[in-house]
Amino acid sequence: MTIKFKLVLSMCLLALALLALGLSGFIALQQTTNMNRIIVADGVDGLGDLTRINDMYSNIVRDTQSVALGVLSTDEGLASLKKSLAAIEIDWTAYRATNMSDDAAKVAVIATQRMAEAQPEIDTLESLLANKSLPPIGDFVKSKLGATIESIASQFDELAKLQIAVAGS
Repeated sequence: MTIKFKLVLSMCLLALALLALGLSGFIALQQTTNMNRIIVADGVDGLGDLTRINDMYSNIVRDTQSVALGVLSTDEGLASLKKSLAAIEIDWTAYRATNMSDDAAKVAVIATQRMAEAQPEIDTLESLLANKSLPPIGDFVKSKLGATIESIASQFDELAKLQIAVAGS
């Protein structure tokens, strides 16, 4: 073997080693990027869904109280209720489609149960608003609305804490 051949062979091997190193670095970068996408999609975006759900439940309470106080009409309260419930359904469906931790999945099951348990009260509220029953709306606000919404919202608060932990990891 000549020195020229050895030198060319060494350069070829060095080029192959550099190519392999660059390729492995590229693959590692792609994996990290994909992991970051998952964290954003399942952590941060999930947190956005939960925040909007809590906001919509707050809107239901606020607007129903406004109807009871005469600030909003029953028609406005009913429209707000329907809009809020539709937005909750969209965001809850989106959240449930994310990859949840085991803890979040358990809380999501409880949240779904609480939402189902609260549905008769939500239906009652919708009926009261549709029938323009102002005194019963006031009674409903005083006796049932807060407890009904809180039973659900507490689960979304718990899910939000879990999402913050996921997003931070």
